[in-house]
Amino acid sequence: MIAIAFIAFAVMAIIHFVYENCILPELRLSSQYRLFALRDELRELRYQKRIENDESYDVLQRCINNAITFSSTSDALLLFQVNQAMKENPELEALAKSRISILDNDPSEDVSLIRRKMRHETMLSVVAGMAMLYLYLIPIVVFALLFKQVKEILRVAITTDYPNNPRHRHFSGGSSHQFCVS
Repeated sequence: MIAIAFIAFAVMAIIHFVYENCILPELRLSSQYRLFALRDELRELRYQKRIENDESYDVLQRCINNAITFSSTSDALLLFQVNQAMKENPELEALAKSRISILDNDPSEDVSLIRRKMRHETMLSVVAGMAMLYLYLIPIVVFALLFKQVKEILRVAITTDYPNNPRHRHFSGGSSHQFCVS
């Protein structure tokens, strides 16, 4: 059993190494390129005068720039740190809410579309950064599910007699309760 666990952890370590050093950098770079293209699209829309609200344009461009910056390091820890910073600094939270309000109140469909694309890319980047967390959580979840099943099997096994088991020591019937070893 220990050998299986050792092999499983070795395989998980190899997968983690390959993912963190080969796959994840490519995913993050691709996400950054898509965000750069999205920022260029926003600038093109501004140039074509399809986005008229300067404030919405500035906020959305700043959001895309932040997404580009964070896409190279985004993971669960970064989300936790941002959440903590918002709780500790009411001014930061107020600034975020005011920017969200500016974008929510902009009537431009182009602003809404670019904002949705930006959120989608940012979410993909966060999920990619947390993928190895899922790899380590899977065995825990499997163990928890198996433990639940094993607990139920043991509950049934303990409460019933199983006389056909050759290793089973049981009392013989009747009132004498003689101990039988088979």
